[in-house]
Amino acid sequence: GRDDGQWETIAESQRGPVRRWLCRLPWWAWLLVGLVVGGLATVGYLNVRRRYEEAQRQVEFQIQSVIDLEARAYENGDVDLFIDQQDSASPEWLTLQGRRVQPDCATARRSAGPRDRTVAELCAPALPAKIQDVDVRGEEAWVEVIETLPADPGRGLLEREVRRARFYRQTDLGWKH
Repeated sequence: GRDDGQWETIAESQRGPVRRWLCRLPWWAWLLVGLVVGGLATVGYLNVRRRYEEAQRQVEFQIQSVIDLEARAYENGDVDLFIDQQDSASPEWLTLQGRRVQPDCATARRSAGPRDRTVAELCAPALPAKIQDVDVRGEEAWVEVIETLPADPGRGLLEREVRRARFYRQTDLGWKH
């Protein structure tokens, strides 16, 4: 009642039919529901992971093909094929790569002394490489490769392996360096 002498009736609500039904389920039914949901979640996760790994293998294979084709074109002096493997969206990159395959660059590389690193880096040959890791973000890929540098007996250098980072972009024509 209230202070003024009036009484209020407070209604007691009943549990809804769904809630009553859920409370009546035995513990083993809840365990079964938990196992089914957990099993479905695990299967879904494994399926997504398998698809991701398959997509990753396909990207690695495609980029490795570009690396091999680029190195073969450079070695054979096929300028057009070499340039076709480069990303044409970046004019600066395309110009630099076009310079790498010119005959004057090969001459400059052979005559460059040990202190002239700029010429040696600008005119560095496109070497065969083996992919170590690929990190794809959208249409771009950051690729770690191992290049085998040839021996240079004139400088006393033996054949050695070098880890480098390369960048590739997905285009309508496939991956491009």
